Amino acid sequence: GSFTEKSDIWSLGVVFFQMLTGEVPYRSRNIFTLGQLVIDPRSHPHWELLARNHWSHGLRHFVHKLLSKEEALRPTASEALQDSWLCKVCAASSADAGPVQEAKLSLHEPHRQSHLMKVARACITSQLNLSQLHLLNQRFKYYDVSGDGRLSYAECRNVLEDVGVCETEDVDLIIESLDTNHNHMVEYSEFIAGCIDISCSTMREHLRVAFNIFDLDGSGAISLEELRHVLTKGPNAGVISNGNSSAIDTSVEDGSCNSILPDGMT
Repeated sequence: GSFTEKSDIWSLGVVFFQMLTGEVPYRSRNIFTLGQLVIDPRSHPHWELLARNHWSHGLRHFVHKLLSKEEALRPTASEALQDSWLCKVCAASSADAGPVQEAKLSLHEPHRQSHLMKVARACITSQLNLSQLHLLNQRFKYYDVSGDGRLSYAECRNVLEDVGVCETEDVDLIIESLDTNHNHMVEYSEFIAGCIDISCSTMREHLRVAFNIFDLDGSGAISLEELRHVLTKGPNAGVISNGNSSAIDTSVEDGSCNSILPDGMT
């Protein structure tokens, strides 16, 4: 017969079998005899080797399917990816990875941070691209069991338990601190802002953006009035007057952070 996608699946089965047992599924000194063994419906690999090595039933069944001699019974690549054993292993691997170390450390701290630090974190979070947030996106999706793009307090408790925060009082304080808009849900942006390590090099490069958001008049310095304005009203709440009664433009000259709100929305 002709070679098809199913031929590659067979090859994958051979690789799996050899990795799991140290033996190839069919062996012969003669290539012709080997071919006959492969096509003979009465000839089978030594499946007992898989059981002897105590591989799980799900894995053994998966390899059985890959090495099915009936092409119609052999899965396609997409069907193989949907195998129940493979899906469980992938999910378990993702769960075992746990939150990245920086996120673990950061999630111990939000209730100890000032309002200024929280706003700065939110501003920096709004500037991160998808590649920088890849691992945190994965963690958020893992804990967002409901899939609504927000974490309930119960889901947040699972997060904190995984990073080693077990004291009930600390857990409640941290969750309430993450929930900056007090809607009893931790939004995606709130979760990310709580996880980032602002001291790491990849975050420090975004500090200028956060500074510019507070520097409403673009003077290169943040006045007490500008600080009070951003922390209480946000950078887009109109104009304020300084001691000389001159209006301060709330936009930033280079447009890099124009209309960025402290919660990360634009």
